[in-house]
Amino acid sequence: MGLDLPLPRGFRLQLGGGITSGGVNMEDTASLLVGVDSDPGRDFVAGIRYRLREQENAFRIETAAADFTLFLREWMIFFAPRLRYITLYTSEPVRRRRGVGELELESQGMEFGAGYLGLANWGITVSYRFDDYSRDLSRMARYPRLAELLLSQGSLNLAWGLDRSQLRIDASYYFERLPLVLGIGAGRNSSAIDGSNYDTASLQARWDEGGSWGVELEGGSTRSEGGYRSLFLATIVSYRW
Repeated sequence: MGLDLPLPRGFRLQLGGGITSGGVNMEDTASLLVGVDSDPGRDFVAGIRYRLREQENAFRIETAAADFTLFLREWMIFFAPRLRYITLYTSEPVRRRRGVGELELESQGMEFGAGYLGLANWGITVSYRFDDYSRDLSRMARYPRLAELLLSQGSLNLAWGLDRSQLRIDASYYFERLPLVLGIGAGRNSSAIDGSNYDTASLQARWDEGGSWGVELEGGSTRSEGGYRSLFLATIVSYRW
């Protein structure tokens, strides 16, 4: 669920939150978003964001990010630096015997890209993102049994999903007579643990009449080099003043 609220001088306040369920045991992950954007009608748009994702006894991720977008006629150029504080939780035996409950690390990252908006009803965007971590996460690949003993299952799942880099392309089609946007995207991610690659593909549909309410649906899949495949589905409802 998201809210888009007006502020003085054309600024916008973004508020969002929700709960997602996934994994073998369908664990719940809570999320929170607070952000401020400059006037979206100008040629240069800037924003700052704070995001929180947390799963009980599994992980906690706090993200501070900024994004800057420049519109040049038919082109769009953007870059977005970010800083993440990641907390992983140890397994119950380690907490009980050693009294150590958390493992903390930081990541500094950057995303940049460009989009072309000159095609009739179409928009195409190419982006690249990379992250640098304060700890050597490749040790988890070299000593997998030790990682399984030290970390909770939720932390292990999260850690193996941390990326070193991502290359992505997205295309959107804007209907002329309907307030509907359809999108398709594909990306290649590189794991921060073992350097292996996995591919993602997604489809999006966004219905926004330009009034207060908007609905977005997204579904897709990921496929690793080893052939493992997973599916995902998300629904976002937004309200704008």
